[in-house]
Amino acid sequence: MRIISTIIFAIAIIFASFFLGNAYIERAQPKGTISVTGSGNENFTSDLIVWEGQFSRMNPDLKQAYEDLNADKETVRKYLTDNGIKSDNFVFNSVQTIEQQENQYQNGNFVGSIFKGYVSSFTRLLMEAD
Repeated sequence: MRIISTIIFAIAIIFASFFLGNAYIERAQPKGTISVTGSGNENFTSDLIVWEGQFSRMNPDLKQAYEDLNADKETVRKYLTDNGIKSDNFVFNSVQTIEQQENQYQNGNFVGSIFKGYVSSFTRLLMEAD
């Protein structure tokens, strides 16, 4: 009876070692990566490049902050098209607006916040290169 228990225990250890070893190997090689052994290089031409950008405006008046941001958007749009980027190759995401507050402290204790204005921004400007 003792020999059977020993054999079952040994088989369990072998299976556990196999599964733990495979889990460790899979964790060390995450999906979506390129592994290279040795040395080599290859030149290629990409048909897609994505550039990201951001710009913002701050103003105590929300409407004015939005209008200023739209004026900047048109300035950026004109700059890009004047420099050879087709207007259908870039897109502005939606506007994000955040209320800015300045925390006030007295003798190291928080006593409140003062409204500073709104920050409106286009968080991503995506451009595609031809």
